Amino acid sequence: MLLLQRQANVRFTHVPFPGSAENYRSMLGRHTQICGQNLGEGLRGKAGGDNIRILGVMSTQRWDMAPDLPTFKELGYNITMASLRGVGAPKGLPPEIRAKLVDAVTKAANDPDFQSKARDTYQPLRILDSEAFSAELKELDGDFRNLWREFPWLK
Repeated sequence: MLLLQRQANVRFTHVPFPGSAENYRSMLGRHTQICGQNLGEGLRGKAGGDNIRILGVMSTQRWDMAPDLPTFKELGYNITMASLRGVGAPKGLPPEIRAKLVDAVTKAANDPDFQSKARDTYQPLRILDSEAFSAELKELDGDFRNLWREFPWLK
């Protein structure tokens, strides 16, 4: 949200919450005007009758289950951000164990039943191989460390 402030001359105040449920309740109770949510959470809330308006998605492209939702880039904000979920293991894991773990997770993520259940529960999937996932985590770590240095919300 701080990037929005710089590009659109709009002032946002970051309000940290311990989790997305508290964040969402704050918005529904009109204590905050905007909340960042996973697309799945927003779409489930909207389908359940919550009086919300989803402004856009921060992914690089529109999601086929919500094709009317523009990306933030399409709205004029050069922001991409997506929830990442992954499996970690201790550093120094033997290569043969790592390979088995990567293979098992890849097979599970590509399983048609898993993908169907993900769609049924509004969970967009973006399956990355371990190298791409690691690279994205490193990039995000750098971005967030820079953001924290510039705008710490805790003293």
